[in-house]
Amino acid sequence: MLDGFLTQAETAAALGITEQCLRDWRRQDKGPPFKLRALKFAVYDRDELVAWCEKNNAPCVLPAAAEAGEEPEASQADPPPGSSDG
Repeated sequence: MLDGFLTQAETAAALGITEQCLRDWRRQDKGPPFKLRALKFAVYDRDELVAWCEKNNAPCVLPAAAEAGEEPEASQADPPPGSSDG
């Protein structure tokens, strides 16, 4: 975690989705809010992620492994809750 921010891997793990799914959501303007760091990679504010999950009634589990920099196994998910897909 970077100063209150989660990496793409940590965010995907917290949401129980793959990093590819999270990237797809970003390109489709779906999913939790993100910020670009050095215009190279996306990071997710931990508090904004939790707020997005609550607003969209989406599960959000921030495992201790993600905080330690490990990558827990994540599964592919459907479009985000509240989207018009699915």
